[in-house]
Formats: sequence, structure tokens, C-alpha cells
Amino acid sequence: ARTLKAIKARDNVRLACQIRPTASLSIQRVYQAKGRRQVHSAQGVEKTIAVLFLDIRGFTARSAGLLPYDIVFLLNRFFDAIVPEITMAGGTVDKYMGDGLLALFEMNSPEQSAQAGITAAGNIGVALARFNMMLASEGEDPVRIGMGLHTGTVVLGEIGTTDNAPRTLIGSAVNAASRLEAKTKELGVELLISDSVVQAAGMVAPQAMLQDFSLRGVDHPVRALPVAQASTLEQLLSPLTDPEATTFAVATDKGH
Repeated sequence: ARTLKAIKARDNVRLACQIRPTASLSIQRVYQAKGRRQVHSAQGVEKTIAVLFLDIRGFTARSAGLLPYDIVFLLNRFFDAIVPEITMAGGTVDKYMGDGLLALFEMNSPEQSAQAGITAAGNIGVALARFNMMLASEGEDPVRIGMGLHTGTVVLGEIGTTDNAPRTLIGSAVNAASRLEAKTKELGVELLISDSVVQAAGMVAPQAMLQDFSLRGVDHPVRALPVAQASTLEQLLSPLTDPEATTFAVATDKGH
């Protein structure tokens, strides 16, 4: 009782040594063995989620002649334009990486996560077009981007030292999404979305447009859909429950 009072435990909390299990239990350590630092978020959590990498194309060359203030101002204007599309879809920006970002879609199910990722990617394309129209009205060159969207099982947790352990994620899905984003530069498209995202969302992509990509650091080729303009993404996808879309997909597979 003194221990529970010392850690300000809720009324329904008991010490592990007070439990006499009669069946299998799932447990989570709430406090470290030494000290009273709560470690809820430091525990690794495994989830299947959609991961989005985004990068501005050619920004290094573009910023070469700009003053530091102008570089920061342009980046902030860009992020102000596109990040709301991520958050409105239910995603979060895990980290900003100079002229790019990593976004996560932690939803209640892999299907919801994939659907949110697809919505965000398409709406980013729309927001980018609006942003570029504004730049054009100011006599500025348009901003070009590349995005990689993939889904898979990742481990989320606080990683780092005791006094500096930001929440982040690791896993092969993260690497695959990053490599897909890099491939968009070679293809000259705004988005590469893996077929695993499309399927997880309960949708189907035009089979003739899908390509297999061998990605550095990824064990197996990743089948993905190149999308020239991200704003057209949802027009390319059909619900898997649509009889015409299902027939198309099956017929095309037989054609291979």
C-alpha cells in the first residue's frame, strides 16, 4: 500500500507481486527497475501502419542563391501548405528532415492506416498544385516533390539516451518507403505507392501500371504504382468490392 501511494497509483492498480495468474496474461512494465521514471512510451510497440516519405526535388540547387531567411521562409510556407493534409487524414509528422519529412498513419487497423495514407498523398498533390499557383503569381518557380508510400510492420518507441530519446520507428517498411521516394526522382513522378498499401486499403490498382522495383537494402522487390501527379491517385484506384475492378484485375493477371 505504501508503494502504490508513493507512485500515486490509481485505485485499480496492483503490484505484480500481488497477482496470482490463472491464465496467460499480456503485461507491460510501467516503471523501470530503478527509479520512478514512467516508461509507458519507451516500451517498443509493434504496429502495421502506412509510412510516407516526402522530399522536395532539387531544393539544394534552388537554395544556392538564396539568403538563409529566404530558405527557411520558403520551407515553412511549403510545409504550412501540405502538412495539414497529413493531419486532416489522421496522420502525424514523425520528423522533418531539412527539405523533407516522414509521416506516420497510426490508425486502429492496417486498413484504416492505408486508407489515410492514400487520402493524404492525394490531397498533398492537390495542395502542392495550389501552392505552385501562388508561387507562379509571385514570379517564382514551382516546387517539385517526390513521395514514397508503403505499409508494413514497424516498431515504435523512444530511442536514444535517457535525456534525449525522441519517439521514432524502425523496420524494413520504413526503409522501403524511403527507397520508393528516392525512385520517384529517376521516374520523374510525384509518387510511388506500393501495391501492399493499395491492397491493405481494400482497393485495386491498374495492374498494367504496376512495376516491380529492386530497392537497396530491401530483401525482395516491391511492386508499386508510379503516379505522375499525386492529385490523380484516387482516380487510379478502385474499391476491391467493385465487380468491374475485380474482373479487370483478375483478367489482367491471367494475361501475364
